[in-house]
Amino acid sequence: MLDADLKPVARDDVQYSALDDGAVIYDTASERVHVLNSTAAYIWNLCDGSFTVKDIESEIEELARSGAWDIEDKVQEALTYFQKQGLLGAG
Repeated sequence: MLDADLKPVARDDVQYSALDDGAVIYDTASERVHVLNSTAAYIWNLCDGSFTVKDIESEIEELARSGAWDIEDKVQEALTYFQKQGLLGAG
């Protein structure tokens, strides 16, 4: 699990292309393509070094408003995926 105070930063060399229902990111270093759903795409856009993991969780929770799904798990899942795929830099 990522530390709540970590401020994730997307790597500069990862290319982002928005889609109607999500996004595609291309990792130029590994030449891998990642297809993101709309939630993951929104989270990716918050990985600019100015938001902590907790801030991102709060932002998504506010947007969802229903609280019907575990926001922390969704944010952790997306950010952990980005981290494991080497898509984040030091923050």
